[in-house]
Amino acid sequence: MNQFAGKLELEAGITVLQNECERISSSVPIHFGKGVSLTHGASIYCTGVGDDIYIGDNNIIGGALILFPEARIGNRCVFGTGTIIVAGSFSVGNGCVMSHGCTITQDVPDNSLVVGRRGLIFNK
Repeated sequence: MNQFAGKLELEAGITVLQNECERISSSVPIHFGKGVSLTHGASIYCTGVGDDIYIGDNNIIGGALILFPEARIGNRCVFGTGTIIVAGSFSVGNGCVMSHGCTITQDVPDNSLVVGRRGLIFNK
């Protein structure tokens, strides 16, 4: 494997709905937990140098998800189309919902809703 090739590690129970996943492209390894669902037209992009990306169990990824190395995503999260987790080792807690087109620029606590390009966080 060359320095630009990524690694995709899948656990049992990964679901790609309607058998269509446009693209998973990453410069670092991405580790998917159990029960992750990639909805129709879902895509995941990651560029940069750093540690692996971890996506927890039972997450739903809808549309484009843009990540940077070292991102950590908890369990039972839902990602709307165009979610961006910007450079930095940010974490998304368990049970979070990211709205369409939101930008995450800080850690997101458990059971939060993130909305908008400014990444406003609302806690339950």
